[in-house]
Parts: sequence; structure tokens; C-alpha cells
Amino acid sequence: MPGFTDIFQHNGRIDRVLVAIFILVNLLVLVNALLHDPRVGYDSVDHLINIQALADGHLPTRDESREFFSPPLPYFIPAMLLATDDFTIEASGKAGQLINFFLSIGLTFTILLLCQLIIPSDRHLKIFALVLTGILPVYYKSFAMVSGEPYLAFLTVFALYFSLHAFSNTPRMTDALILGIILGLAIMSRQWGFFLFLAIGLLALFRVLRDPNRLASHARQLVTATGVAFIVGGWFYIHLITSYGTVTAFNRQPAEGFSLTNQPRSFYLGTGSGRLFSDPVRPSYPNQFLPIFYSEMWGDYWAHFTIYGQNHVTGEWVYGQTLESALKNGSIPDLITNRQTFNAYLGRVNLVSLFPTFLLLGGFITVLITTWRRLLTSGIAQADETNFLLTLFVVISLAGYGWFLIRYPNLNKGDTIKASYALHIFPILAILAAQPLTLLTRRWPRLFLATLAVLGLVFIHDLPAMLTRFIP
Repeated sequence: MPGFTDIFQHNGRIDRVLVAIFILVNLLVLVNALLHDPRVGYDSVDHLINIQALADGHLPTRDESREFFSPPLPYFIPAMLLATDDFTIEASGKAGQLINFFLSIGLTFTILLLCQLIIPSDRHLKIFALVLTGILPVYYKSFAMVSGEPYLAFLTVFALYFSLHAFSNTPRMTDALILGIILGLAIMSRQWGFFLFLAIGLLALFRVLRDPNRLASHARQLVTATGVAFIVGGWFYIHLITSYGTVTAFNRQPAEGFSLTNQPRSFYLGTGSGRLFSDPVRPSYPNQFLPIFYSEMWGDYWAHFTIYGQNHVTGEWVYGQTLESALKNGSIPDLITNRQTFNAYLGRVNLVSLFPTFLLLGGFITVLITTWRRLLTSGIAQADETNFLLTLFVVISLAGYGWFLIRYPNLNKGDTIKASYALHIFPILAILAAQPLTLLTRRWPRLFLATLAVLGLVFIHDLPAMLTRFIP
């Protein structure tokens, strides 16, 4: 693995632009971790209950927490602090938020490591990959909250990077052991971590099909990594099976079976009911997948980060469903909120952010097509195998998330449509999308500065959407 400073060098010198972007992205994560109230977030009350349960020496039950099914890794350190009696539950939650800052550092550094595998020492690729990750408000929103998504996002990029070593031409048992630990921690963060097993397993199969002599070594690596991962994280899923009868336990009942008709036509084809660029906040366009997901990527559709409410008398935060209800029926007469003012700005954010969205989607599709075409040729490079793994993981993850949304529909609201649930995909999309940009800027050098300038303007415009309003 290259040294820390080597990753930030260009032509033998420290790349100041790359370092500045790296620091800026992680500084914003730190600011939100310090400012954001740990009691506010997606199911934040239940995540704090999970911390309390672990501090008391047991896993949370269905009766205690709606997040009883969430793996416990994100709660371990806060629970250990809470158990000392020197920390309140809020202080323990704040510690969990600060841990996210270090996870972000690890994630952004591993992005650069993956870029090094694809095109060694290419500063444009690294810069674009970091910019396309750090331009997303969902990144800062997710890392500001106590949950498993930041853990999984970091462990995903780390596992994908390390799997390319574990299944190299000269695989080592040590690599398989480390990969197994990473995979075990990933499934101890979020259930989505299981998608890594399928992507990495298919990478190993692909390499064996191209060279049958690798069968024994790759089978050994795969069995070792899977076995270690089961030892590290499998016990929690045994707990779910023994306690609730399934590894896919959730806080609502699934549909009777998997069918596209579980969701209405508007779920698939809804375009925002004319409010995507004017009022991208709940309850606009309920249960429309693309408009809600897009608004969560670039804004705060569910009102947990920048759309806030506060009881002027008690000082209590009002957010999410409670805020929506209070505005509808006037149940909190002393309510202070930016719901009817900040929404217009978030509409402009959605409009301005069409450009980086186009880069992310267009870049992913371009790399997907070009890489999979090259796989049919006799000779492929390290970059092609890396892109095969990355695109495969994105496809598997999107398919798995789609299955979840169709299997567990909420027809009147669609509250499981959260871009935070797909946080682990966005850094991979950024790496993929950065590659066509890099090739274009090699051909037309001025395009690099022009593209970076436009993305910089989008970032400046969207910056208020990246900063929490829930400051105690």
C-alpha cells in the first residue's frame, strides 16, 4: 500500500489542490458532527435506545426499539462510554458522531487508493473522485447522524480495495483474513454489507474463468474470508433468526410476495408533481421514487437536517413527521420553522445539481459499457478488473435496494426512500464517473479547469444544504 503522503503527491510534490479538497470535505463532516444535535435524525431516538440497551448489556428488543434489527457496530463505542457513567446518552451520541469524522477520513483516503489502482498517479482522477463525493449533501447529512451508514460506506470502499489484493495474482492468506474481518464488520454495520460478498465472489469467479489455474488459491481465499466474516458478524444474524425467525427482520411487515405491483405506477414513473424544483420537501410527491431519492441526495426531503422546526416556548426540536403534522393541523402554535422559506432554496439546489447528477450517471453508464466490453477481449488491465468489481457492486446494490423498496412498500408516504440507505454506493459512483472526465480532460486540458470551476460553483451554491440547522 502506498504511503499516506505518496497518495497526495504529483510529480514528486504535494498536490495542494487535492489536499485542500480532502481537508475541505472532512472539515465539513467535522463541523456537522460537532454542531448537529444527536437527538435528531432518521429514527434517532431508536438509535439512542440501541446505545442504551448495549450499555445495559443486551441487544435491543422489538419492544424497546424500532431499530432492533440494526446491527450493533455503530453503537459499541458510544455504549461503552455510556456504561462508564461519565457520559450522558446525548454525550455518547455525540461521540458516535465524532467517530463518523474519522470514518470519513478513512473513506476519502481509500477513494484515492482505488484511484491509484485504476490510473496510477493521475491527479485529475483523484480530484474529480473527491469532488463528486464531497459535492453531495447526502454525504454530510448521513455522516452527521448516529447510524450504520457511515460505517458501511467506509467499510465498503475498504473491502472493495482490499479484495483486489486478496484475489490478485499472488494472493496471501493474510489478505484473506483481513478481508474477512472487513466484511464481518460491514455486515455488523448494515445488512446492505452482504452485497459485498456477492460482488467479491463474482470477481473471484471471473478471474478463475479467465485462468483456471487460480481455482485453488482463489477458492482458499474466498472460503477463508467468508469464514472469518461469519465469525466476526454472523452471530448477530443468528440472533435475528432465533429471536425473530428471519435474517431480514424489519419494523414493518413485508408484502405477501415480491411483485412489481406492490408499488403503484407513480412510484416508478412519478416526476415530482411539478414541485421537484420548487418545494422538494415532505409531503410533496409522496412515494415517488426518483423525485424523493433525488431530493434526498441534494437536499432534505424528510426534514431531518436543514428543514427544521422548534417549539419557541420549550425549545424542543420539531422535525420529520412531527413537523409535517404540526404544520398541517397547527398543533404547535409557537412553532418556528424554515419549512416555507428554505424549501425554495432546496428547489434551486435540485435544479443546479442536475449537472453533477448527469456526470455521476453518465460516467457510471460509460464505464459500465466500456469495461464490460473489454472483459470479452483476451487481455485486460488492472483498471478493467477494478472497474468490473466497482460497477458490479453498484448494480447489485441498486438491485438489492430496489427489492427492499418493493418488498416493504409504504404506499402513502414511501419513507424508506432515503438516499442515506445508498450512501455506500455514492463514493463508488464518484470514482467511476471521474474516469471519463479524466480521459476528456487529457484530450482537452482546458476542460479540466472549466469542469472543476462549474462544480465549484455548484458546491458554493449548495453549501447551505450541507450544513445542519439542528444546533443545540
